[in-house]
Amino acid sequence: IQRDGADILEFIIYATPVICITVLPRILGTLSLHFPAVHFNVVEKLPLEIANEVELDEHSMGIVSISHFLRKEAVRLNNETIRFDTFYEDRLQVSASMEHPLARQSAVTTQELASLPLVLHNTETLMAQHLMGEDFVPSAHTTNHRLCEEIVAKGVAVGLTSNIMDYYFQRKDIVSVPLEKGVEISYGCM
Repeated sequence: IQRDGADILEFIIYATPVICITVLPRILGTLSLHFPAVHFNVVEKLPLEIANEVELDEHSMGIVSISHFLRKEAVRLNNETIRFDTFYEDRLQVSASMEHPLARQSAVTTQELASLPLVLHNTETLMAQHLMGEDFVPSAHTTNHRLCEEIVAKGVAVGLTSNIMDYYFQRKDIVSVPLEKGVEISYGCM
């Protein structure tokens, strides 16, 4: 790539949607300071897509949030050629309006969750199916995290979240409740 007459090295960073809206802005700021001659091209994809892309391109890396069951699948699909370094471990939780009956519970069962209207970001659908069976279909799903939050805040449905999302998007009108049988999530680099 040419920028102002100078050659610039391009490096592709594949990132999952959660990473793009939480830790990636800070990471890009730090990378840009330390590597001013590098152009960082960010491409948002799902975890298994990222594993395939990273395997094919040595000038790329993936920064992902991935459930443990999908992480095993990514390594299997790529014949264990993908290295994954974890920087944070988390668990999937239920998000509910402060007014919702779940907000007062200490934990939510899978059966309770399956009986409620559920709005999910598209990346959470596989995790919900892992918990409640492959036939599970949420009431609504979207690629827009903000829309999910607003639907949950209004009490129309409950959603799924994690500690990292709660940290970056602190809301006083939504509460997170642990799942009794949770899904473990790793955040890291491929």
